[in-house]
Amino acid sequence: MHVLVGDFVRQKDPGRRMRTAAILLLRIFFGNPVVSIGVPFVAIAGLVLAAQANREVSRQTAKVVEQNDLIHSQNDLIHSQNDLVEKQYKALLDQIKQGTDQDFRSRRATLIATLFDMENCTAKNVGSAASEKCPKASERARAEAAQGLIELERSYWDRAYETDLSGVDLSMSNLSASNFSGVDLTGAAFVSSDLRGADLSGAKLYNARASGAQLSNETNLSGTDLASVNLSGAHLSDVDLSNAAMSRTYELAPGSSDRIVLAADLSEAVLVRSNLSSLDLRGVDLSDTNLLNANLSGADISWGALSRATLKGADLTSTNLCGTDLGGADLTDTVMEGCLYNESTNWGGTQPPASCLLREDGRCSDVPPALNPGSLLD
Repeated sequence: MHVLVGDFVRQKDPGRRMRTAAILLLRIFFGNPVVSIGVPFVAIAGLVLAAQANREVSRQTAKVVEQNDLIHSQNDLIHSQNDLVEKQYKALLDQIKQGTDQDFRSRRATLIATLFDMENCTAKNVGSAASEKCPKASERARAEAAQGLIELERSYWDRAYETDLSGVDLSMSNLSASNFSGVDLTGAAFVSSDLRGADLSGAKLYNARASGAQLSNETNLSGTDLASVNLSGAHLSDVDLSNAAMSRTYELAPGSSDRIVLAADLSEAVLVRSNLSSLDLRGVDLSDTNLLNANLSGADISWGALSRATLKGADLTSTNLCGTDLGGADLTDTVMEGCLYNESTNWGGTQPPASCLLREDGRCSDVPPALNPGSLLD
């Protein structure tokens, strides 16, 4: 009994105190009759205190529930306000986009006009007849407009958009470090333009004219199709052309032996120390080209033209020269170990180098093209 009384006094939890008090009462009325007279009063007092504690817990619980209801109401209000703000934000974005669309169209129209608007040629347009049409804007304005149009369309559509600059005339322009990657430049003119450090990777350059243009080892031509491009007289010293396409062969019909070759024009170009190794150069015009110390190892130049080309110190190891015109070429110190040739190869009256291999059957290259590719593919 005294142990129960001690537990009751030490117990702080209201529920356990009530249970202890109940046990004490049962022991008082049904247990040993000889007990301390103070024990019943202690038990009753414990019951009263436990009841009061329970009422306090209930009151606190009700208060917490009330606070939770208030929080839920505030959360509902916040959600409603957020929905309203989101609707207002979307409405504002729509207004901004509408304004942006108008600005974009206006800016784009201005740039296109700068690039393509023409006027009657004047005396300042050297070499042009009075009846011809010449670009209205200056070379500098057109160069800036080209880059502006590319950047505008890429930023607006937020992707690598293929800007259409086909037919644009950017001749005699400073386009150094310009970004033309992936741009459609079909039929474009870069005559005598500065393309040093420009990015032309993946650009479409079918029938483009870049005669006399200046390129450098920082010009990016990776994945660029240069077949049909006129690069005559262009400066390509130290340029890496190993990942560019210079020649394309097409069958006129499936299984037919009749083929056409679409090839770049590099006549009179400067290709000092350029890398043309392992390239398909079939039908490419390299006549009068400066290939001093250039790397042409493993290239296929069959049915191409190297007449009067400077090949001093160039590497033509294992190069295919079947049907190639080498008349008048400077072969001083040219490395030609293992190069291939046939009876159609023109050595300009000189003897073929002993290090080259004669293919007596003549079958070291495709049959020469008998058709002009330009007339068929224009």
